Amino acid sequence: MNYDRFASLLVNYCLDVQPKQTISVNADIVAIELVEEIYKYILISGAYPQIDLSNSIFTELFYEHANKDQLEHVSPISIFKTKNIDSTISIRSQTNTKALSNICTDKQQKRMNALKDLNQEISHKRWVLTLFPTTGYAQDAGMSLRDFTSFVSNALFLNKSDPVLSWKKLSENQEKYIEKIKHSEKVQIKSNEIDISFCIQNRNWINSDGKQNMPSGEIYTTPIEDSLNGYYYSSLSNSKYNKEINGVYIEFKNGNIVKIKAEKNEEYLVKLLETDEGAKTIGEFGIGLNYGINKPINNILFDEKIGGTVHIALGQSHEKTGGKNKSGIHLDLIADLNKDSEIIFDNKIFYKNGKFVL
Repeated sequence: MNYDRFASLLVNYCLDVQPKQTISVNADIVAIELVEEIYKYILISGAYPQIDLSNSIFTELFYEHANKDQLEHVSPISIFKTKNIDSTISIRSQTNTKALSNICTDKQQKRMNALKDLNQEISHKRWVLTLFPTTGYAQDAGMSLRDFTSFVSNALFLNKSDPVLSWKKLSENQEKYIEKIKHSEKVQIKSNEIDISFCIQNRNWINSDGKQNMPSGEIYTTPIEDSLNGYYYSSLSNSKYNKEINGVYIEFKNGNIVKIKAEKNEEYLVKLLETDEGAKTIGEFGIGLNYGINKPINNILFDEKIGGTVHIALGQSHEKTGGKNKSGIHLDLIADLNKDSEIIFDNKIFYKNGKFVL
């Protein structure tokens, strides 16, 4: 992997770092080679780097031994830091992605609730989230570390001589799609496993072109919260909250979940949706448009961007879309629409079998 090119992309394209800004960089120690290059580019930009390196074992030890008070405690140092930084680069770099699989769900829910306000504060600043290839992620993807690193490079366009130019082209294409559908009021998704409709009147579409998630390549909005009707099946796995959830089927009536089941870890899914009241409400509808990501790897940062997929998310909505829902979770449920499918905007088919047809 070209760490120099990766770091330049994050600092100069994703965050557009300016002189005298304070930039927080959070990563596991395993990602030190990338962090060193990021540190260099932040300094070249005339900004102030704040590096926070950790080890994933600390998270495992925390959940294993923390009492209720510690789970609900939010460090005043973290609060001060969040209020005084300009931007954040967060690098997912776990060596063991299953480290928390046996941790009690109640503990994780308490922690998510405790950090809800802090995460809201972070979301109001400039930020970018990315991933550093590790053996843990490679195993989840069913690949060797060498092949997985190549996969990540391709998804981020680091294999291109000018990654920024590639991201700008993707952004332009996505903006064309948004222009065609942004005034739509009603959406219907139909496939062999999905028949769901909802309203998006007066909601904003966001062009996710790598400025926050890297990789990215999606457009998304938030449906009117009480407008969902029909059924939806997510055929791709989600391990965001440390346990794999697979084969999720949901029925909605006027925005309420009237039936939900999963082929894997259904009990955990139901428990996760008890995190708070907002966890049971829609927070996002997105369309994946990164055709450089050509298969799922059981990692939501990549899988929700796969060209030819859509996703709905339960939980926290994105304020820029006009969404109203608040929650400590944001659970993306991805569906493959590459075959026998269509998305209808105001009674007109704009998307068929995995691609826009404008």
